[in-house]
Amino acid sequence: MKIGTIGTGSITTAFLHNWLKCKQEIGAIYSRNYDTGKALADKFNCPKVYTDLSKMLDDQEIDIIYVASPNSLHYEQAKQCLLANKHVILEKPFTSTIEEAKEIIELANKQKLFLFEGITTCYLPNLEELKKAIKTIEPIHMVTCNMSQYSRKYNSYLNGEKPNVFTTKFSGGALMDLNVYNMHFVTSLFGYPNKLSYCANIMEGVDFGGSLQFIYDNQLLATLNACKNTYAQSNIQIQGEKGYITSNYASSMLTSFTIYKPDEDPQTIDVQEPGLTHHYYIAYLLDLIKNKDLAKCHERLEHSLKIVELLVAARKDANIIFEADKLK
Repeated sequence: MKIGTIGTGSITTAFLHNWLKCKQEIGAIYSRNYDTGKALADKFNCPKVYTDLSKMLDDQEIDIIYVASPNSLHYEQAKQCLLANKHVILEKPFTSTIEEAKEIIELANKQKLFLFEGITTCYLPNLEELKKAIKTIEPIHMVTCNMSQYSRKYNSYLNGEKPNVFTTKFSGGALMDLNVYNMHFVTSLFGYPNKLSYCANIMEGVDFGGSLQFIYDNQLLATLNACKNTYAQSNIQIQGEKGYITSNYASSMLTSFTIYKPDEDPQTIDVQEPGLTHHYYIAYLLDLIKNKDLAKCHERLEHSLKIVELLVAARKDANIIFEADKLK
């Protein structure tokens, strides 16, 4: 399949490396700035650069579009792609609002196209191994995840600029950027919470960091932390009555994890190949398309919709309001 991309950030570069490892082609790069698009295209020997999105969508050689633009643009650009009869990989977070998510899911189903959230966490082989390991230390009562990293855009913010990732206009903040990985991680393991609360450090309407709590009926409490203006060691800890599991990696990668049980030697597990974080979900999606498995794709979309619902609930709890909210 030939892909066209929207967005020229580092995540697009990582995605394209893995797209090529799946033996697929890069057909075109879209950027509002030609020089920026050309620089990315040259890196991957891509033959076409567009500065007009509609022209890339008219390109009949392009089968699928990867959307990695600022969060608030996901809905409108995904909608444009679907209306142009292109499959879509929509970078996390899926959309800003529930209404947006429902509309593009309905459109994809109507068009019989594949729409897919580009989230690494759910498709990692180590996650499947972790599910097995958890059963050996159940019942689980406490989970903590911290995915924090000092944003290179934070210094720009301190200098008086308005980077997209720190504005309500572009649906920015730590919850939508980093904590969404933790949300996918915890819900993939334990399902959706019965209640939640979100305590955030908010400046100019945007959460620069925060602690999200998922509360379950079975005496399980999950605390999900994320911060974009501090340095920290990302990590995971899962605490059960028969032992505990730790990982010194972010939930977006889960590079390895270690099981600790009383009177037993620790056991470290890692079945993933290095450098293939995006590869796993790309391979999963390509398999769905190959087998025309729209039903399985719809199952994944239902999960993405549920995550959007949880994101909106968390924002409401912290009184975080995006411009996208005001449009509905």
